[in-house]
Amino acid sequence: MLALSILLVFAADSGFGGTYATVVKLSSTTCGPVTVQDNPTVVEHQEGSSAVSFLHAGTTYSGSVKADSSFATTPKQVTIGDGYTYTITIAGRFQRDAFVADATVNRSGGAGPCQFVVHWAGTR
Repeated sequence: MLALSILLVFAADSGFGGTYATVVKLSSTTCGPVTVQDNPTVVEHQEGSSAVSFLHAGTTYSGSVKADSSFATTPKQVTIGDGYTYTITIAGRFQRDAFVADATVNRSGGAGPCQFVVHWAGTR
């Protein structure tokens, strides 16, 4: 008689990790006209870890998530070749299969400093 052994492999719980369809909307601006665009957001996070990262529109933002599911990234400087430097910080909260956040963008250079805020709503 042949005995069969079945091995079930389960993926480790990924916490809040995954790909989120992310809808964005300009909330406020002192910079004049600003164009924003929806992009998917890839979140990397392991259950039990405070480290979290967000890959959105080709840029990765690193930060931390608290026990209450709120998160914030460290400020990230980005240049896109338009003569300005953008410092971007994202803060929000995870829900079961979603997150909401505000990306605060401080622009410097050119005609002087200004700020705009983009609201993000992501679902997976």
